[in-house]
Amino acid sequence: MTIRGWRPTTSTLACALLAGSAAAADVAPRTQALRRQLVVADERVYPPDATTRCHTYPEWSALWWQWVASFPATGHPLSTDGAVDCGFGQPYGSLWFLGGSTSSSTVDRTCAIPADTTLFFPIFNAECSDLEDHLDTPDARAACAAALLDPATVFLTVDGYTVDLSAFRFTSPDFEIVLIADDLFGLTGKGVEVGTIGHSTTNGWYILLRPLPAGDHVLHFGGAITGVFELDVTYHLHVAA
Repeated sequence: MTIRGWRPTTSTLACALLAGSAAAADVAPRTQALRRQLVVADERVYPPDATTRCHTYPEWSALWWQWVASFPATGHPLSTDGAVDCGFGQPYGSLWFLGGSTSSSTVDRTCAIPADTTLFFPIFNAECSDLEDHLDTPDARAACAAALLDPATVFLTVDGYTVDLSAFRFTSPDFEIVLIADDLFGLTGKGVEVGTIGHSTTNGWYILLRPLPAGDHVLHFGGAITGVFELDVTYHLHVAA
């Protein structure tokens, strides 16, 4: 998947040419000042200025939404609970996407993760588009997504350790979503044609976790739109040796 409508920079194109041999050089922080501002005590989380596999946090957030939109609503990976296959439909090799839920809920999932796998997932996010919300400009879509979220409600713990999320809120570049049959947004069921291209922007809190050590780990995260949508997600992960 690509972020259609988003033009990669020269540095991103150069990174893409080197990606096959540069996995060890995963992070390119832009400034030492921003690194000093991080309040994450350990090194399990990539800093918010990181470029990982040639993409920044905002770019990964757009790619995450395109991944989510690529599955039909029936049997969607984010509608499941219990023991799940977290590797299903992962498009980026040893970087896997996780997620919350397609509805307001408490979710508890268990799955296996291969060794040396980076994890990217939203803590809490929103998306606005020209299809659902009739917003015709990237700025309008970005403002819509940002207005839906309450910073006071978001949280993340990794193995019981609380991660400060104050530096991890991002707005994506504008990106395209191609509607499939039985699409997640329910638009094709309302008469919108399959194959219609929508333009979207997301805002929210996202995290890139460095590969976890072998063994069992617990991720707990969520947030709320007061009175509208609440999310409380727990992942029990078993990382292979």
